[in-house]
Amino acid sequence: MMKTAASIDLGSYTARLLVARVREGQIIESVARERIYVHIGNDPSLLDSRLLSNAAQSRAIEALRKLSEQALLLGANAIQAVATGVIRSAGNREQFIDQIKKETGLNVRLISGIEEASLTAKGALWALKGLGPPLGVFDLGGGSTEFFFQQDQESEQRLLSIPLGAAVLTERFLRKDPPDPRELFELEEAIKNILENAESLFKEEVIRGLSLVGTGGTVTSIAAMKQNVPLPEISPENLNGTQINSSQIE
Repeated sequence: MMKTAASIDLGSYTARLLVARVREGQIIESVARERIYVHIGNDPSLLDSRLLSNAAQSRAIEALRKLSEQALLLGANAIQAVATGVIRSAGNREQFIDQIKKETGLNVRLISGIEEASLTAKGALWALKGLGPPLGVFDLGGGSTEFFFQQDQESEQRLLSIPLGAAVLTERFLRKDPPDPRELFELEEAIKNILENAESLFKEEVIRGLSLVGTGGTVTSIAAMKQNVPLPEISPENLNGTQINSSQIE
């Protein structure tokens, strides 16, 4: 029996909605996608004290209210909502989740970076049917980046989440446009320090021969530039499967 279900992902910078027809746990067709920018990741209170400000919470709650109402109008029988990104490290995250429930009725589940990496890989494999190990998937988000590596169907899945987000790093280090050399140097050093903690994941025996799949806002923007897709026409249907090599990125 087919039903309509919805998922909401509250991240560091955006709240995203997917409404789809599903049968036996499998998506049959997408009904609607929506995105609202909430800009939690550049909240000064979060950067200074690791606490979500009242203003940031209000923006996020209002976005979740709008998305959940849209899902219900489209006939969603169930809504699964998760929180990711910088919300994981906020000192008042539990109070925030409770407030969301109080004001919207949504039960938002705070998921770990490892679970986010696993879900990202499942989403990529669903979107790019026929793709399988050896495979690497990364999700470059606003506040964190998740990695998934697997050499073959029998080998261990390597999962990792690191606090390396495009928007958070931009907010923290790049104050000028264009950035000056000192800002770029400090940004590069910060990235190197973060990646050193994940060095074991990038060993030759782990990444050798992988097909690498990227997702997230930065990857989407690069794909859109390569394909000359204008902003109003950016969608998974227009961009999924775009192949990009390192020389094109440079």
